[in-house]
Amino acid sequence: MKENFTEEEWAMLKALSFIAFGIVASADGKIDDKEAGEMTRRLQTGAQGYKDPLHKELAMDILRSDIPAVIASAKNVELSKVRALLQDKLTQDEYQGFLGSIFVDMLAVAGVSGGFLGRGKIDGKEMTALNSFAALFGIDIGALKGRFAD
Repeated sequence: MKENFTEEEWAMLKALSFIAFGIVASADGKIDDKEAGEMTRRLQTGAQGYKDPLHKELAMDILRSDIPAVIASAKNVELSKVRALLQDKLTQDEYQGFLGSIFVDMLAVAGVSGGFLGRGKIDGKEMTALNSFAALFGIDIGALKGRFAD
């Protein structure tokens, strides 16, 4: 899918994973080692196992990249521009699949310290961050279970 994006656009998409991580992990005022470890684990396993093809290709490319440089570039990325880019380049199904996959990662990161999938409650500030991200991108939360359940 990389061929559908310019180099600059692709860099914005690579940064999105780290922006999403930062939004949810820092919502409670601290990013802990468990959250950072979960993000790393998800990228490593996702490069082979993400269901969404765009997210999978991005994860593979991120792992081959200078990760500190990708993280640094995230500071200059405007989420409204990412949303517009994705809406322009992807079908609605591709859009929901990709952003749903990012959102599932965010849920896992939020839950690793507080709880997810029955392991406890996600912190209220992290839940607010998740809901804000979903609203900004128009993610169909109701469709996530059907799209990503194993």
